Amino acid sequence: MEYKKYSSYKEIDQDLKILKLEKEIHYQKLLKSADQIKESFNFVSVVPDLAIGAVNTFSGGIKGAILGYLLKLVFKRK
Repeated sequence: MEYKKYSSYKEIDQDLKILKLEKEIHYQKLLKSADQIKESFNFVSVVPDLAIGAVNTFSGGIKGAILGYLLKLVFKRK
């Protein structure tokens, strides 16, 4: 790591302002990423995939009955 030599307090203040802005940008990116993760795990996107996977393990009439039951559960919650 290189050390920077400052010749005035004005240069130090300028670098501190830049670092503060960079910190805020990184923080906002982190918040945006967290929101995207939350959206990807919301009820509407996760439950149908789990339900379809669970129903596919069964066959015939049982599959239709389970799928119907799961759809009733999903639409009652809304």
